[in-house]
Amino acid sequence: MLNILKQLYGDQEEVFDNLEIVQLLIKKICNQVDELAKNLAVNIAIKILIKHLPLRTVKKNAHLLVSTLFKIMQQSNDSVVVYVCGEIKPTLDKLLEKIGIYSHKTQSLTT
Repeated sequence: MLNILKQLYGDQEEVFDNLEIVQLLIKKICNQVDELAKNLAVNIAIKILIKHLPLRTVKKNAHLLVSTLFKIMQQSNDSVVVYVCGEIKPTLDKLLEKIGIYSHKTQSLTT
C-alpha cells in the first residue's frame, strides 16, 4: 500500500501527513499489539513503516510508534523477554535514528 501511495504522490511529505489512509494504517498496525500472538509481526510492520514513510510522517507518529514498541516489551512473558527485546531494539534504534534523536554509529542508548 505504501508503494502505491509513493507512486501516486512521490515523496511529498505534506501529502503523507494529510492522507487519512496513512494515519489509519499506522493506527491499525499499532492497535494489533493487544493480541500477543501478533506482537512480533507488529514490530516488523513498524520497521517497514519507519523505512518507507517520509521523515515528517514518522516524526508526527513517533509517540504512537514508540509506545507500541514499549507495550510489546511490557506484555512479553518473562521467559521470552530477552528475545523480544532483541527483536525490538533494532526497530527502536531505527526509529530514533530517523527522527534524529539517536544514531547507533555515534552512541548507544545503554551507555
